[in-house]
Amino acid sequence: MSIIVRIITALFFFSASFTQADTITGLTEKAQQQDPQSQYLLAQSYDLGVDVEANADNAFYWYSQAAENGHIKAQLKLANFLASGIGTEKNPQAAIRWYSQLASRGNPTAPLELAKIYEHYPSSTLSPLDLAEVWYQVATYYDDKAQDGYSRILEAKFNARREKQISEIEQLNSAFSEEESSDELIDPNRAPTSAPLLVTSDYLSISALLILLCGLAITVTKVRAKRSHKENEQNRALEAQIKSKNFTIKQQKRQLEAMFREVKKYQASKDVQKLKIACALFGYSANSIPPPKSIKIRYKQLSKIYHPDLHGSDDEMKRLNASLKTILQNVTKK
Repeated sequence: MSIIVRIITALFFFSASFTQADTITGLTEKAQQQDPQSQYLLAQSYDLGVDVEANADNAFYWYSQAAENGHIKAQLKLANFLASGIGTEKNPQAAIRWYSQLASRGNPTAPLELAKIYEHYPSSTLSPLDLAEVWYQVATYYDDKAQDGYSRILEAKFNARREKQISEIEQLNSAFSEEESSDELIDPNRAPTSAPLLVTSDYLSISALLILLCGLAITVTKVRAKRSHKENEQNRALEAQIKSKNFTIKQQKRQLEAMFREVKKYQASKDVQKLKIACALFGYSANSIPPPKSIKIRYKQLSKIYHPDLHGSDDEMKRLNASLKTILQNVTKK
């Protein structure tokens, strides 16, 4: 009897191994033929170690292939791999590009991930904290957890502004002290006052004094010219940086405005769909809603049907109340 059990067990494991091998082989063949779904499933197998040994490099490769072929879930996984450095080197810029494409199509996960990247993005002309603030704000439409990140960014921006103000005050104090000390210039060619005078003639004394004053004037002029030249160079460099930052900010604003328009369209379509469902429950059309008085009469009639005490249920009554609220809000807006 034990021999029979062993034979059956061996046959079971052999058939299971054959099926797994056949599954991976079939997925690989379809994936090589540029089938996005097969590429995504094959990437998942390597990612999770299902029917094959886990391999992050292979998972990244097949996720990237499926993403390039338009597979939405693969695009999200590819962005995660790029942001975390799984199966490849960390590439936050590439991750931002994929997350931005997904967010523009209404993906609910992408805005929060974008905000997280920008929150820890190194300082640059992109103003990462400002972008993180925007994406956390967008993410709050989809995920309540984004509110914590939004509050954290506001606090970080406040601290940064305070540190900047303190630094500017310290720089002003330092510059004021330097100007006071620069007023007292010492001529290195002037002889010590304790040395005996070698020239007794008044004419020579006046001449020496004039030469000393001319040298001092030339020195002061050179110092001022050098300082003025340095300040002009700094101002030109600062103006160039400001122009570059303004250009980048304008580009980002255009992208964000386009993103907000997409978000508003998405919200509007959700509201229209919600109104249609509510009107259908009341037996109305979304384009021809009667006055509030008629709506409340119909609500009382339907309450007799859906109320839990009158052969209805709690869920049906909640749905009826929510539909009433939606319809009345729409009537009020009009």
